[in-house]
Amino acid sequence: MSYRNIGVDLGVTAKHKAQVLDEQGKKIVPNFSFHISKENLDALCQKALEGASQGTKLRFICEPTEMSWFPLTIYAKSNDHEIIRIKSHKAHDLRKYFARHKKDDKLDANVLSVMPMIDEKATEEIYLPDAKTFALERCNRQKEKITNDIAAIKNRLSSLYHWVMPGLLDCFECHFDSRAREFYRHFTNPFRAK
Repeated sequence: MSYRNIGVDLGVTAKHKAQVLDEQGKKIVPNFSFHISKENLDALCQKALEGASQGTKLRFICEPTEMSWFPLTIYAKSNDHEIIRIKSHKAHDLRKYFARHKKDDKLDANVLSVMPMIDEKATEEIYLPDAKTFALERCNRQKEKITNDIAAIKNRLSSLYHWVMPGLLDCFECHFDSRAREFYRHFTNPFRAK
């Protein structure tokens, strides 16, 4: 089965840029700029398949850019196209090789479209979980972020108490249990507490 690679440089606020290459790396159509919509993606797919043999599959290739990859993935999966993402550091290294000290959206789309031919291990197929699993993953990421923020605040407070009131934290079995928090809330002024 033959493939047409569509490298898509996803823009968060700007238009997305796409480049279509065949399996030998030959450019099929001129670079394509578009906003995500079914009509624009249908047009891109139609251009990409011009002159292709029967059974040619489309392979969308992108970097995970915020949530811009999600609508593209939904479209690709629902139309039986393959969608893969490139590890960001590998795309960065190849981009650097192609053009030093120069950032160009056309170059990004080109790098993405040739990556499967250069380093197949740098690619991974995007897996779309069902809605409940996806919601659970997002909740877990949010919980982890909140947990890290709380730990950072506790570390800052502990440092401050060690500096202002040495030995204060040793008075409590758990430095941030309910008794300790009540004490900090009402008596952390060093002139009011001994």
